[in-house]
Amino acid sequence: MDMEEDLAAALALSMEPAPTQAKQVSPADAAVATLQANTAALAEAGSLAVLSTLLNNLVKNPAEDRPRPLKGRVSCAPREVRCVAALEGGSVAFAGMDNLVHLWDAANGVRVLSGHQRRAGVDGVLALCRGDDSVDLVSAGRDGSIILWRNGEAVETLKGHGENIQGTNVHVVSALGRTSDGRLISGGWDKTVRVWKKDQLPAIMTGHDIAINAVAGLDTGDVASGSGDQTIGIWRDGRKLRSIPAKQVVRALCACGGTLLAAAGNDGVVRLWDAATGQAVAERQVAESYVLSLSRRESGELAAGTSNGQVFILAHEGRSLCQKESFQVCGEVYGLSFLSNGDLAVACGDCSCTIWTRSPSRAAPQADREDFGARAAALTATRAPAMPTPGPGGGCSGSFDFTFPVDFGSQKFSLSWNRGEEPKAVAERFIRENQLDRRHTGDVVAFVMQAMQQGGQNGPSAPKDFNFPVEVADGRRLTISWNRGDNPQQVALDFAKQHGGIGAAELPDIAHFVQQASGPATSFQQAPAAAPAVTPAMQQQLVDQITSMGFTNAMARSALEAAHWDIESAISRLLG
Repeated sequence: MDMEEDLAAALALSMEPAPTQAKQVSPADAAVATLQANTAALAEAGSLAVLSTLLNNLVKNPAEDRPRPLKGRVSCAPREVRCVAALEGGSVAFAGMDNLVHLWDAANGVRVLSGHQRRAGVDGVLALCRGDDSVDLVSAGRDGSIILWRNGEAVETLKGHGENIQGTNVHVVSALGRTSDGRLISGGWDKTVRVWKKDQLPAIMTGHDIAINAVAGLDTGDVASGSGDQTIGIWRDGRKLRSIPAKQVVRALCACGGTLLAAAGNDGVVRLWDAATGQAVAERQVAESYVLSLSRRESGELAAGTSNGQVFILAHEGRSLCQKESFQVCGEVYGLSFLSNGDLAVACGDCSCTIWTRSPSRAAPQADREDFGARAAALTATRAPAMPTPGPGGGCSGSFDFTFPVDFGSQKFSLSWNRGEEPKAVAERFIRENQLDRRHTGDVVAFVMQAMQQGGQNGPSAPKDFNFPVEVADGRRLTISWNRGDNPQQVALDFAKQHGGIGAAELPDIAHFVQQASGPATSFQQAPAAAPAVTPAMQQQLVDQITSMGFTNAMARSALEAAHWDIESAISRLLG
């Protein structure tokens, strides 16, 4: 029917309208009326019989005039979408921080599945995976439940993560996958990997030091797990075969056939590992931001999604990776999943799920694509300000807030940055623009940090009234500062501009935090109400509880202090 629809629209736009129309009509009806008003010309061209049959069939079957949601927004959710899974028959499941699972297919639109609950004051479905012979879909989240769905109904709930383990939020299930023989894999904040088999207790694998972010089943039958402890675990029959040092927080894994495994994380690099030897066989730097998600197509294409809203398509051939194309979406790319027809579903931080296609017949209308492109371009402009271009001798022709002369051996350079830039980003740009060895990066970072602490070339800067360590949605731990009386919304906006990679959906929460932390906006500050004192002994107990999850003492204490010693909030800052 695609040819019939396009033909109807073309005729309706290109010919004179029917003499009279009593009401607003569809393009198909208008085309038929136009056809009837131009029978002589069409008959002379020999096209009358064919066009009449096609157009009347279209009018008689209005149900066939269906929307094409591909390469556009499938649906919006009340809160950011964290995961997506392509299912049998072309349907797509996506879910996020509203505790709901959304099930989409072209024939029925979106259905909402409810089963996950708020627990310990938090919400969120963090992982989805396809079903097996008995169920259609599996979901898991921050309530510790793994729910098996069939025909839109919850038929079974699996629990176990965090049981008999001390700690807060250790029950959270953060990752799901399938072994090569179809068994369910789960990973959680309790640092365990579990493989579930029907009517049997799960095989439980321990060995990671920090929460697990991703799991994958290899063709060999082995299981892979990626963790915040910067390692990839390879497991077989319930025991660890090896630990691969990823040297970065691992946020996404994807099996690539045989013993090959793709992994990505905080350094913006997609690496291809041989799980049998633990050796890296290929890598590709795709972004300066975090890579949050990976998905592989049977043809060998590998998709990588980043925290700044970019999706990169890589060609995986044997033991090599090369970039083919990329596109921008309107929020953090928390999840990716290839459909069987080659289309790609994207779970996005702007509270939407989108599907992208190379097929013109499945593409969204041109106006929708242009609108999406404009919004994505606006996001790119706000998050990635253009950097000054290198000038002669590796310098920059543009202006910076701070510039320092530095020596590397016998060479002299200028090291420059703008107020608010992160030291690592400054160092990486300096190394790249001056074609220096990357081993100097750490020295440059240390120099920039020291200069920033001293207030740059303008001398020590005035301290702010409020300074709080915070963790944003993509996992970065930053410091937000402001003065008493500052507008909370403006503080949130300035914070987002300063650090980049912060979604618009986070701004209200940041502004609310600033407002609450600032206290009453009066000329005379109200004395705080008396609160139960958290003694040093109690503080140490809370710190010990968090360090038992694999965090350092400094990280635990910093998070607790920022959360005013509320352990639920502190854990959410560290792991959310």
